[in-house]
Amino acid sequence: MKVLKLIFLAVMFVIFGTLVSSQCMAVTNPATTATPLADDLDINQYSLLNVKKIMDIRNAAEFSSIQAAIDDLPTGGGMVFIPAGTYTLSASLKLKSNLALVGAGWSTILKVGNSVQANAIGEGSPAAAVTNVLIANLRIDGNKANQTAGTGYQSGICFVQVTQSRIENVYIHDTVYSGITLYNQSNNNTIVTCHIENTGGLQNPSREENGIEIRYASSRNRIIGNQIENLSDHGITVAADGIEILDNIISDNIIRTATRRGISVGSDIST
Repeated sequence: MKVLKLIFLAVMFVIFGTLVSSQCMAVTNPATTATPLADDLDINQYSLLNVKKIMDIRNAAEFSSIQAAIDDLPTGGGMVFIPAGTYTLSASLKLKSNLALVGAGWSTILKVGNSVQANAIGEGSPAAAVTNVLIANLRIDGNKANQTAGTGYQSGICFVQVTQSRIENVYIHDTVYSGITLYNQSNNNTIVTCHIENTGGLQNPSREENGIEIRYASSRNRIIGNQIENLSDHGITVAADGIEILDNIISDNIIRTATRRGISVGSDIST
């Protein structure tokens, strides 16, 4: 446990120790190079992210699966550290409140298995709302070349009724649908300094497949300093779907080669 806590402290230092710039910097080799992190995390607003308060840590390498490590955490939550390596997912990772899911950098790869047709992280229909989640320092490979065209809404990360959470320094590529989806009252979340590319292209043409999307009553989210490129539809989409959403902030993102719009905002949106 002492060794694991030392690993945790080192990881948390990397994540939070250099939070000094809110600008997104170009990534020259996204497969191996981590993007510099951003400035605006107040650790004290997330009790989980206060190092002094984290008591329960699991090393995913010591369990049969990442999900088993998550499930082993107590009700109060804790951290799952995922060492470098490729982890093939047979189903979406289920989130719980007060969870930190942290890799060793972009050499920690979560790869969706062949024909799984599911999000890498986050269920499309979770059993309960979740709050206070951190996902950081890892890579997600949607493996769309080995999924079935025209079926499912596979995202790299899907937040459904997830609040007060943060996605930081995550590299997401080759998803069937969108890179990151915030849906159904996923409020007060931050997506910062992530790199998303090569999303969509296999679905029904009537469906939008975006880098990041905010939909259906999801408000007060911040999308800051991300790099998004090579998209089959929009870079970032904000769509109400008939339910009011408001006060989402989109700032300092770099968007390249979107087939449609860089940023698409519905006419009934207040951002």
